Amino acid sequence: MTSNEKKVLVKFKELKQGNTVTMAGTLRSTIGYAYEICKKLCEKGYLERLLPGQFAIYKITPLGEEQVKGESEGEREVEDVAGAVEEGRKATEPLDPSRDKLREGVPQRSEASPKGDDSERGKIEEIEEYECTNCDAAVKEEDTECPKCGAIFEDYEEGPEEEIAEQGPSLHSGSPRS
Repeated sequence: MTSNEKKVLVKFKELKQGNTVTMAGTLRSTIGYAYEICKKLCEKGYLERLLPGQFAIYKITPLGEEQVKGESEGEREVEDVAGAVEEGRKATEPLDPSRDKLREGVPQRSEASPKGDDSERGKIEEIEEYECTNCDAAVKEEDTECPKCGAIFEDYEEGPEEEIAEQGPSLHSGSPRS
């Protein structure tokens, strides 16, 4: 079975709710190559063609479901990332931008020191971060300017509180990011 055929079967499985049938045209708009592949999958017994003609309607068969058992778009993405990690490669872009929003409340920034002697390896250093009020970029506590937009931060812990009140709100006064 080709990877394109498998993608079509996975899509049919994901679209199937109860005994719902799907038109190949629906898949074509999401995948782009459904007509020919659906025809081949019917010949192999993975799909059942319920209505002939230009707007053919198909239903995934139990044999087709068995071929893609346990597979979905999300599971394939997780497997792709796991494979990249196993091979020591770093994924360059997140597969799904909504996943970044899930990470906002979770501590993300910890660094292990790559340099130093063997006794220091494996130790994790926690770095407290803030959000820049101009561009929402992550800013380390010790930074004096935003690495993304260049906004300069004033150290609000220096000097008496009266001076700080006169200067106005600091860009560094946001809540810490963990």
